[in-house]
Amino acid sequence: DLAAQGVVVPVDLESVDLYFNGFDTTTEGIDLVATYAYDWGSAGLSSFSLAYNWNTTEVDKADPLVTRQKLVELENFNPEHRAVASFNHAIGDFGVLLRANYYDEWVVHN
Repeated sequence: DLAAQGVVVPVDLESVDLYFNGFDTTTEGIDLVATYAYDWGSAGLSSFSLAYNWNTTEVDKADPLVTRQKLVELENFNPEHRAVASFNHAIGDFGVLLRANYYDEWVVHN
């Protein structure tokens, strides 16, 4: 009990969270980006880009206090595959950006 030890505790304090680094992980992956620009003359300038990311995370070592649920989240919370396609077009001070995102499956526990 903190109050018994002389620690001044706010009356409305309901909980305290403790965080620790109880695991070691290895993350590997690649990022690929391709961009192409085209000048339409008086119709403006366009650029197209495609970006792809692959990564995977493995838990190498975990403290016994780390739950199995947390280990599953660490290895599966982020999607392994992600892609972004973008189209940008500008005429003078006016510009338009269109972007599409793709995310692979991932795991979330409630």
